[in-house]
Amino acid sequence: MPGRLPEPRSWWGRATDEISSWLGDTGATRRRQWDETVGERPARLIDADTRIACDLVHRLALDSAVNTSDVEVSVVEQVVILDGSVSTIAIARRVEDMALAVAGVIRVMNNLVVD
Repeated sequence: MPGRLPEPRSWWGRATDEISSWLGDTGATRRRQWDETVGERPARLIDADTRIACDLVHRLALDSAVNTSDVEVSVVEQVVILDGSVSTIAIARRVEDMALAVAGVIRVMNNLVVD
C-alpha cells in the first residue's frame, strides 16, 4: 500500500543488522537507515524527487569504484541532472547507468565532464 509505513522490526532483526552493517553488509546498512527514519514522517510525505536524489547519492557513496566527490546530483520532476567532473568516460557512463537504475527515474541528463 502506498504511503503505509511498515511494521516495526523486531529487536533481534535490528541488532543483527547493526552488527552485519559493521562488517560491510550494505543491505543491513540500508535496513538500519530505514529503521531510523520509520516514525519520523510517513513515506507519502517524501516527494519522488527527494527520494530519487537520496537513493542515487546513497548508491554512489557505496560504489567504491567510482569517485564522485565532484559530482552534483539534482532531480526535477523525476529527471536526474548530473553536473560536475569525473576522471574517465567509463565512470561518467557508470554514474548515468546507476541513475537510470533508480526506481522512478524518467530520464537522465548527463552533463558530466571528463577531466
